[in-house]
Amino acid sequence: MSGHITVRHLDAENLATLSTKITAPLFNMGFKGLLITDSLAMKGIKGSTGSGEIFVKALQAKHDIILGDYNLSPREQLDYMISAVRNGGISEAQVNGSVAKILAAKCNIN
Repeated sequence: MSGHITVRHLDAENLATLSTKITAPLFNMGFKGLLITDSLAMKGIKGSTGSGEIFVKALQAKHDIILGDYNLSPREQLDYMISAVRNGGISEAQVNGSVAKILAAKCNIN
């Protein structure tokens, strides 16, 4: 789970949840687990930018599961993802890859 903290020596501009400079090295080091955000409704992240941009930046940072903003409807949040795919902000392959990882994790629960 990523946190809504600033790690200035890695990325002075973005919170860890929204930073590919922080999340990408995890995958480069071989991390294959699920990357999950903390709640996007938290005060620490809400002040950083608009809800739609936060949601899309979290997707761009390769999170598989987004703990969304409970102040927004599930439909609004789904629309952010669909719009990001249509606008080229994220790829459909990334979404499909996250779904596959989630399903694989569910199948391995004992």
